[in-house]
Amino acid sequence: MLYPRSSLKSRFRCAGPALLIGCMTFAANAAPADPPAVPKITAKGIQSLVAKNRGKVVLLNFWATWCPPCANEFPALVRLHGAYKAKGLELIAISMNDFSEMHEVATFVKQQKPTFSLYITGTVQEGFYQSIDKRWSSGLPLTMIYDKAGKLLFFYDGERTYAQFERDIQPLL
Repeated sequence: MLYPRSSLKSRFRCAGPALLIGCMTFAANAAPADPPAVPKITAKGIQSLVAKNRGKVVLLNFWATWCPPCANEFPALVRLHGAYKAKGLELIAISMNDFSEMHEVATFVKQQKPTFSLYITGTVQEGFYQSIDKRWSSGLPLTMIYDKAGKLLFFYDGERTYAQFERDIQPLL
């Protein structure tokens, strides 16, 4: 059936707002874009990262989104890196979350806005902890600080403050 031009125009005029409202409703109900994924890493990969950064002071921090002391400590790490990156501090944060919790990790990272490298291990197996350091009993957060020669100088099992981090790294830089 053919419609006169005026009839078509009125049909599109009516469909336009309805279509627009439908699109707006769909957009409002659509899920927000997923935050970017955090790269996966193994124990060997972590050891390689530390070795690759010889010549810098390396602060290696293990954390998880489900760990309240980790969440408390994380802003201090962000602030520390901002203050000391230009002086030779390399900060590497390793999430101990399971890979199924990648969305939570990415959301947390997006909120914190760190400027340092972040990875996820996806494992809480005893062998992983022992491959990082024999002293690690699986507690979080865990921080390890290496000097410029790549020698491990500090091993902290538990939450640290900005002042405590600063006191350790300043003489090494």
